Amino acid sequence: MSAHNYLEVKKLNVSFPTEDGLVAATSDLTFSLARGETLAIVGESGSGKSVSSLAIMGLHNRARTNISGEVILNLPTGSLELLSSSEDTVRDLRGKEMAMIFQDPMSSLHPYFSVGAQIAEAWLLHNKGNKSDGLKRAIEMLELVGIPLPVERVHDFPHQFSGGMRQRVMIAMALVNNPSLLIADEPTTALDVTVQAQILKLLRDMQKEFNMAIILITHDLGVVAEFADRVNVMYAGKNVEEAPVRDLYYKPAHPYTLGLLRSIPRVDQIDTHRLQTIPGQPPSLINLPMGCAFAPRCPYKELVPNNLCTTKNPELSNFADNHLTRCHLTHDQIESVR
Repeated sequence: MSAHNYLEVKKLNVSFPTEDGLVAATSDLTFSLARGETLAIVGESGSGKSVSSLAIMGLHNRARTNISGEVILNLPTGSLELLSSSEDTVRDLRGKEMAMIFQDPMSSLHPYFSVGAQIAEAWLLHNKGNKSDGLKRAIEMLELVGIPLPVERVHDFPHQFSGGMRQRVMIAMALVNNPSLLIADEPTTALDVTVQAQILKLLRDMQKEFNMAIILITHDLGVVAEFADRVNVMYAGKNVEEAPVRDLYYKPAHPYTLGLLRSIPRVDQIDTHRLQTIPGQPPSLINLPMGCAFAPRCPYKELVPNNLCTTKNPELSNFADNHLTRCHLTHDQIESVR
């Protein structure tokens, strides 16, 4: 990992003990991120995308969660490992050095307090000032994220805003302390295409202004193509492919990534055939299959001799420059099936 990385995640394991067994939500998850860079994390529901981000933010209940590995922030004052740090230390960083935009703004915003009061509270937690100073800062942030008439709307409540405007409020709250790391968990879900484009442009503008590192969690591969620099594809708690965004779309190296790309319509091609789907269902995280977790759904496992896909878990290895994949297929086989 480069010395220029702001965030370094190494062998992150998050699991939840249940009556049915141990749910292995993430397994040896490793990635890094630099200031000014956007990393998209994609995968089906239950693949570990949000769980890993909550671990970075220190938002899991440690009494009911098993977490191991390392999460390192390279701060101006030096490197800090978050998982071994005290709750108070992480709480001081949360909202200031790192912030998160949650998926549903209506459930994330408190219905009984004005949006201005909620943004001001986030600012006052990390800055010296009174309520008047906090409200002034809230107005500045509402104006920055494009809320019309911010001086008036700062006193409105969440239910008085549209879905897109509530998402802008969440972005204002996340950015009120100029964080260096922003995690955006499905920030454009349930928004129409026009509002999606506005939110993504807003995030890109804010990233340029504050030189933020952004983790974008999404199911939308169209959003990834437009917004991300690099992509992590997750399956069953592991990253199965990591590549620059252009390489991932034009030269996918894992059968799961190939399946995801083939399952979406393309406007640049005339095709009368039905879209291809990935057969089967994601595996249970309590009882993962032996070998490669994707093997039961993989149409190419017969190309690998000695039933290796069902007996040995593949390592994350180099496919090309800055392009990693977790697959037993050879380079030539991947080129052929692509």
